[in-house]
Amino acid sequence: MPLGGGGCQDALYERALKVADPEMAKAELFSEALKTFVRVQAAKRRAALGGEAPEMPDSQRPRGKAS
Repeated sequence: MPLGGGGCQDALYERALKVADPEMAKAELFSEALKTFVRVQAAKRRAALGGEAPEMPDSQRPRGKAS
């Protein structure tokens, strides 16, 4: 399933398919990729805000199962 836009994107997609669970649906692969992208971009934005709210208390992170 070519993505279009060049061989680099197609190669990245093929690489993702190779490391994914063999039973993972392609739609689920894209969903996980988008979740990761959103998580990384949100972290970059939070990092860019560093020091702008020093009085803000640390937030508690959930200690449950990682997703």
